[in-house]
Amino acid sequence: MMTAHRVPCTPVRAGVAQLVERQLPKLQVTGSIPVARSKRTVESQEVARLNERRFLFWTCNFGLAIADCVPGGERVSGTFELSLDVLSRKAAECRRCPLADGRRTVVFGEGNPRASLLFVGEGPGEVEDETGRPFVGPAGQLLTQILASVGIQREEVYIANIVKCRPPGNRVPTRPEMEACWDWLAAQIALLRPRIVVTLGNVPTQWFLATTEGIAQLRGRFHRWRGGIEVFPMYHPSYLLRNPSKAKGSPKHQTWLDIQTVKERISLLCPTPGA
Repeated sequence: MMTAHRVPCTPVRAGVAQLVERQLPKLQVTGSIPVARSKRTVESQEVARLNERRFLFWTCNFGLAIADCVPGGERVSGTFELSLDVLSRKAAECRRCPLADGRRTVVFGEGNPRASLLFVGEGPGEVEDETGRPFVGPAGQLLTQILASVGIQREEVYIANIVKCRPPGNRVPTRPEMEACWDWLAAQIALLRPRIVVTLGNVPTQWFLATTEGIAQLRGRFHRWRGGIEVFPMYHPSYLLRNPSKAKGSPKHQTWLDIQTVKERISLLCPTPGA
């Protein structure tokens, strides 16, 4: 069962609210965080979309406020039980971008809801689209092996993608598609509150770090992100499948060094598993 957070609804400092609003450009909200309701009467698709954005905005604000240790203001009556299960059910109905037209399933993400490590890829492939699970094709099998090489079980971490629907022909997702899907991933991060986000490949790395630099220049180093979260770029497993050499200095060799660095860092940050 997924871990749920039952929390009081509280105002968030303007600085945090503005930070979230920059990530949710279509939503203009000022003042207190909207109070999410567990039951709503949906009168139209427009109302449903507004409620969805309010839910996500509230979730992101909550996560950032906790991560940044922002003290709450006056308490507002009402609580809402947040969980990845609730978020997953809402995401399954998403029609924000054209990718929804060609998908079989929404690949929401899976793993330990208390994970300190979050791995983020680019988007689902054919096998993932069929199964509804992230990283279960050949690249996913290699990722599982990479984790196991340093004693990390797949079940200990959480795995997701920048977009949750498969792009046609496994092409790179477009920026509008990533923008449409970002709210879901941002809300996942707010609920998970991981210590480290490992970005796999160019697409998630450039998105998180807001850069055009390539993975070869960015990998192997920790980058400070919001709320004290650290981003650590690594090569995507599919790239390693196309470059199988294990020679010193090769992408596979560098990945072996990188996963050891991640293991050492997370062991230092979280001596207790799942902490």
